[in-house]
Amino acid sequence: MKNFQSIFKPVGLSGLVLFFIAYSSPLYSQETGAKLYSLGECLQTAFRNNEQVKMSQLETDYYKQIKKTAFELPKTSLVYTQGQFNSIYAYDNIFALSQSVPFPTLLKAQSELGKEHVKGAEIKADLVKAELGLKVKESYYTIQHLLQESRLLNKEDSIYELFLHLADADMAKSDKNDLEKATTVTQAHIIQSHYNEILMHLNDSRMSLQSLMRVSEMPEIPVLYKDDRILVPDTNSSKASDQPLLRYLKEQIVINKQSRRVEQQKGAPDIMFGYFNQSIYGPANIYGDDYFLTTADRLQGFQLGLAFPLYFLPHRAKVKAAGVQEEIANQNFVQTQNDMLIQRKQAINKYLLTQKNIEYYKEYILKNSRQMVVQSLEAFNKHEINYIEYLAIISRSFEIERNYLHMILQNNMSVIQIEYLFSDGKY
Repeated sequence: MKNFQSIFKPVGLSGLVLFFIAYSSPLYSQETGAKLYSLGECLQTAFRNNEQVKMSQLETDYYKQIKKTAFELPKTSLVYTQGQFNSIYAYDNIFALSQSVPFPTLLKAQSELGKEHVKGAEIKADLVKAELGLKVKESYYTIQHLLQESRLLNKEDSIYELFLHLADADMAKSDKNDLEKATTVTQAHIIQSHYNEILMHLNDSRMSLQSLMRVSEMPEIPVLYKDDRILVPDTNSSKASDQPLLRYLKEQIVINKQSRRVEQQKGAPDIMFGYFNQSIYGPANIYGDDYFLTTADRLQGFQLGLAFPLYFLPHRAKVKAAGVQEEIANQNFVQTQNDMLIQRKQAINKYLLTQKNIEYYKEYILKNSRQMVVQSLEAFNKHEINYIEYLAIISRSFEIERNYLHMILQNNMSVIQIEYLFSDGKY
């Protein structure tokens, strides 16, 4: 900070404080030359790299393949039998072909279940992206807030360094005690401690964003202009029922209902088809006429039948169990829907209250704070207030600025939550 001291020493303490209170650079200086990520770039990078998104896409592909097995038939049975079963000839033989086919209603039910599984997997992919997007946005705007607060603390620390420098020069010319210097030094240490804490949180938040994005280095983001810092809700005019978590849970009800139908249809009989072709070697007498049958003489026929269980209790238990699963899915949906309704009201109320506070701060408190600083400068120059009183006013002005930054953070977190609770999760 010695460069500031050399530059501003001629203008005096009042000019220094006025400069630092009024001066505000809108952008974060990136000394490392690293890439600065916009929010959109953070989201797209996370969607591209994060394993959760990849797994949800693979799950969709899995169910698309499973859907193709809905009309799977049991293996066809082909049996060859040879032996002595009609005469002393040991080379009689039979070729038997049989096939069982599930009842058509079961095949249809399985096909419908496959479609619902695919739909559920697609909705889950939207849900995974929505939840990942929520985390990325929260990390992004937390970093945004911490950058602003660290910048404000850095400015405040610079002012206290200049106070200390000028106080040393002033005390060298007078017999004043060191109360003013002790006050300044103490406050400077408090600011430095707070600044170090902010840097620690900033580093943690950047690491969290790095983990979500799956990039090799901690991402840097630009500090937004004042007009871009305060978010407003954007739900894309989607219905509350389009929220991906609700859609996913609602689809689970449909899946479980269709699973119960599949279990019910499993009680339907299987249809069995059969064909046989056999030889009977040896003499035969038909209607008084003697014949001799050779291996070239074949007997053949068809079979048609039904296969059904004789003991129905296990099947009924499976149907009832599927019904219980359907009821569990329904209760889970209802509970989540009710909880989300409360969360929506809470988020909206918090947003509206924060908006009022921000407007009130902008219209009254921030203006009065800056006016208070100007008036305190005049009073200090006229020796109407002392050094410590003047320092307290400056500290209070920075505290107001910090409170305002925290309100913006609360507003942005509320908006992010509202968008998650009301949006359809499409990116």
